Amino acid sequence: MTNRRTGAAVIRVSTPAGPGSLTAARALSGALITQKSMLAEMQAAGGPHWNFERELNRAVGAALPGEPYATITRQAISSYPSKDGLRVAVDQCAAYACAAGVVNATIPWDRLIAPDADMSNQWGH
Repeated sequence: MTNRRTGAAVIRVSTPAGPGSLTAARALSGALITQKSMLAEMQAAGGPHWNFERELNRAVGAALPGEPYATITRQAISSYPSKDGLRVAVDQCAAYACAAGVVNATIPWDRLIAPDADMSNQWGH
């Protein structure tokens, strides 16, 4: 991942350490980035009408159209930032029938971050 302005590496992403976890570090400082802190930054930038679970369910529902699923919450996913958006993996059996396996989707950045918010120096957006 690179910073759009400088081209410098912003984060390193490794395999998620468990449900709801994000194992990433700011490349320049080495500080860990967690899913909780990332969502808190998005909430602060998005204001009172920002709703992560609404966007999460919209994106995941589109990943397997027609498949019934229970409401998905941030506690039932693992996620990491990518160029296209926040990639999420719904834990197996958490919302879909277990036979569906792990369900993956990408929530586009424009659904998560206000147009005037610049989060690129925070965690790679």
